[in-house]
Amino acid sequence: MRAIRALALNIVFYGLLIGYMIVFVWSFLAGRDLIMKLAKSVTGLQRAAQLAFGMKVEFRGLGNIPPGGAIVAAKHQSMWETMQLLNIVGEPIFVYKKELDRIPLFGAFLRALRFVSIDRSRGSEALKHMTEQTRIALDEGRRLVIFPEGTRRAPGAEPRYKFGVAATYAEVGYPVVPVVLNSGVFWSNFFWKGEIGTM
Repeated sequence: MRAIRALALNIVFYGLLIGYMIVFVWSFLAGRDLIMKLAKSVTGLQRAAQLAFGMKVEFRGLGNIPPGGAIVAAKHQSMWETMQLLNIVGEPIFVYKKELDRIPLFGAFLRALRFVSIDRSRGSEALKHMTEQTRIALDEGRRLVIFPEGTRRAPGAEPRYKFGVAATYAEVGYPVVPVVLNSGVFWSNFFWKGEIGTM
């Protein structure tokens, strides 16, 4: 039953998201600020889906997020946290794998939001690029959202942390806020893995 519910939730959410991007394609003419507001409002689509399927959401420890620039290192289990963190962390900058740029409309919105794409095949050069771009954003008071495992992992799976978050912290020196969650228990992955990740 849980698997059926998760599949239905994916169909509802991704269907609404595609429609949302098509309707608001004109926003590219208005600039990043408006696109960010629209991206944050996508959370409303998730709330509608959560209400439809009886899901409840609880946040704990939001007071632990420091003011100004910070690195938010989150677990990654579903699409849910990629959307919710847009609102929770204020002015975020996400790090995502470059392959997402090829997804019609979705990749264009990521670029318009000035998120940082990473070509993981370039190794240390990619890490240097990520550090340079995120330092600029952190100095502006934005928060870097990074998934240290680089892709979605099932709830309870053994951690597979990569070196990107530690290397970034060592270079920029901003505080790190760890985030744990259990969204994957309710919102399973049926379509692909690692929609947003890092090294």
